[in-house]
Amino acid sequence: MKSKREIFGYYYRDRYLSSINIPVAISSHSILTIMNLDELTTLTNALVSKYGLIGINIDTECIYGLGDLSDMLREITSITMADKNIDVTERISEDGTQYVATLSNGAATMEMFADTDTDWLPDSFFDLFESIPVVFGSTGRFIMLNPAIFLSQCIYYFFGTEETLMRAREEGLPIVFPGEHPEETEAYRNFRD
Repeated sequence: MKSKREIFGYYYRDRYLSSINIPVAISSHSILTIMNLDELTTLTNALVSKYGLIGINIDTECIYGLGDLSDMLREITSITMADKNIDVTERISEDGTQYVATLSNGAATMEMFADTDTDWLPDSFFDLFESIPVVFGSTGRFIMLNPAIFLSQCIYYFFGTEETLMRAREEGLPIVFPGEHPEETEAYRNFRD
C-alpha cells in the first residue's frame, strides 16, 4: 500500500481523487518537456518526503450524487486534520440545485457547495477548501501545486505548516500561495522553456 505522504504515487479513494501521474502540461507559453517533468517529479517527491507533507489530489469531476462531496471532504480532513474531529454531513439545498456539505466539530462550522446538475466542482469550492484548516484552527495549510505547470482534470494540493511549505518552495516545490499568479512564480519561469 502506498504511503499517504507519497504525492506522486498516492491514491485517495479512486472514486473521488486520483493518483498524480504527471500529465503532459500545456501552458499558454509552452509544453514542458518530459525531462523537465521527470526532474520536477523527482524533486517534488524528495521535498514532500523531506518536509513530511501530505499530498491531496482532487478530481474536479467527482460529484455524481448525494454523499460524494461529504465523503471526499471527510476523507481529506481525516487524513490531514484528524486531531480536529471534523464531522461532515451532506444534504440537498431546498431548491434542489446544490449539494451542501457541512463541516463541524463543535468549535467551528462551515458549509461547502457543489451543483446538482453537473459532476464538476464549482470554482468557488477551492477557496473554501483552502480555508478549512484556518476555520478549524489547524496549523496546517492546503497549498495548490502550480496549475500553470501541471494542467489536468485534477487539482493537486500539499498539506503542511506554512513554514514547511515555504521552505519546500524555496527548494523548488512548485506551489502557489493564495494571492499569487501561477504564471508569475519562479517555478513557472524555471520550467516553461
